[in-house]
Amino acid sequence: MAINLSDNILAKTTAPGDAKYGPYTGADLAAAKSAATTYLQASYRYEGLTVGLIVGSSNIVEYWFQGGVTDSDLVLKSQGGGSDLEVASDGTTIEATTDKIDFVSGIKATAVAGTDGVTIDTTFNSVVDDDLEVGTAVGGVASGTKASALKDLNMVSLMETILFPTQLPTYTPPTSALSLSGFATSQEIGSQIAPSSSLTGVKNDAGAISNVTIEANLNSAGYSNLATGAGTATTPADVGNLFGFTNPNDPNAGRTLAFTQDNYTVPAPSSGTRSVFQYRAKVTVGEGDAKKDNKGVFDSRSAGTGVNSPQSARTLTSSTSTRYGYWPYYYGKSSSQQTAAQVEALIEGGTYISKEVKNASGTLSMSFGATGEWVWFAIPEGFPDKTKWFVDATNNGDIGNNNTDLFAAGSVRSVTSEDSYWTKNFKIYVAQKVTTINTVQIKES
Repeated sequence: MAINLSDNILAKTTAPGDAKYGPYTGADLAAAKSAATTYLQASYRYEGLTVGLIVGSSNIVEYWFQGGVTDSDLVLKSQGGGSDLEVASDGTTIEATTDKIDFVSGIKATAVAGTDGVTIDTTFNSVVDDDLEVGTAVGGVASGTKASALKDLNMVSLMETILFPTQLPTYTPPTSALSLSGFATSQEIGSQIAPSSSLTGVKNDAGAISNVTIEANLNSAGYSNLATGAGTATTPADVGNLFGFTNPNDPNAGRTLAFTQDNYTVPAPSSGTRSVFQYRAKVTVGEGDAKKDNKGVFDSRSAGTGVNSPQSARTLTSSTSTRYGYWPYYYGKSSSQQTAAQVEALIEGGTYISKEVKNASGTLSMSFGATGEWVWFAIPEGFPDKTKWFVDATNNGDIGNNNTDLFAAGSVRSVTSEDSYWTKNFKIYVAQKVTTINTVQIKES
């Protein structure tokens, strides 16, 4: 029965006055509640009985028996200033052990059994029109995404998509490179050289290299092999890991191949005014392995050749190294007027002033450095006639009008190189008057 007291009681203890309060402890919420319900036999319980639970190292939280005195009736007690209990649309009671949970319009909550009490599984069931599009990309949600694609997504999944968008892996394609030495960009026809080709292939994120080849193409006759085979193994730096996941295509590997054409004579063109030499390297690789994205999922994109796909098996061709073979052109000066035959002799005797092994078409710059002297130049036959000379706006003229122009029209002579590399018809242009002139542009029109 009740005992009437005339005043309140001051109990100077360091524990609750009623031992039924606890507190009860446990490593998790389930363990703490079990400790309470085990101690509190049914005969000790009444509706409204409040107990204290301590989960792990968390602060004490009060639970009470509400709506009955069974174990399942022990629920989180209201903490003033707002309810810590949430009731879902289906009437399920959702418990929060720490922070207050508010019901948000447009989000429905359902209770899902978890290891530590109850887990909230929320769904983004927005009421906006399904065709409404995201205006500006938000994290992993792209601009233009329709609301219909987001509705009914789990809120955790939606937030992960926004905050932690999937980042697909990138790939380093294999490489094929060729270096060429011993062959100047412009080489004199008939000269002997020793072109040296060096191939370097690296697999990177592709599969193993199975074959390497050096090819050459002379005057568009078609490529032919200079050297081919497995080559020599190299150990280039690894591509490295991505997103903290091991790169399945490491360790990296490479191959080299070298070939030298000793005592190679630069041939004349089969037609035209120059020989054209093209060199390139080919490297055959296998298919590479797919990498993982930032969430640990293997890349499912089809194999290809770019940085945004696993690498396909293929043969890579390097950029082309191009060289040319030319007949040279000549120019010079003398203290007396020269005939075309005399210029021919100067060239064959190696007593000319200047020799240029390069393309003789278009406008040519010739530095005569003449002071009161007679100048001349000789162009291989096959190029258009040179018709004008030019120093500046007040010092220029035509070529070819006898006795009046600085240079007479070209006279064809058969010339043999001073090194006996070739015999070739040249157009020789000689001065018709003494002149003082330095750098001159010789033009076709």
